[in-house]
Amino acid sequence: MDITPVIPSDRKIIQAYSQESFKINDERFFSNLIVMYNEVLRWDISDFDSLTIEDFNILNDKNLEILLIGCGLLHKSLKPQIKYGFKNLSIEVMNTGAACRTYNILLAEGRLVGAALILPK
Repeated sequence: MDITPVIPSDRKIIQAYSQESFKINDERFFSNLIVMYNEVLRWDISDFDSLTIEDFNILNDKNLEILLIGCGLLHKSLKPQIKYGFKNLSIEVMNTGAACRTYNILLAEGRLVGAALILPK
């Protein structure tokens, strides 16, 4: 019995990640990204520790329920002014590998999910 979840072909699936890149729907990206169920955006940030709420303005008109933040190799805490700066969006911070895996699971469940991913260096 095949139990592979059926994911619509227009959804953005994270297939792989490394210290240098992310592979999404057979395309390689060599930068930090915001991956959403329906699009991929390059995310021009320097590192997790310097994040501000303005770094997430790119999400203002996006229809998301959940945002996962992949903070690199190790888990870090998000500044409270960022975490609580989103009114109707659930924010979860984890290392980048966990964020990639969790994103795919939530995507398979049909959730309106996004992942802000920092290359795991």
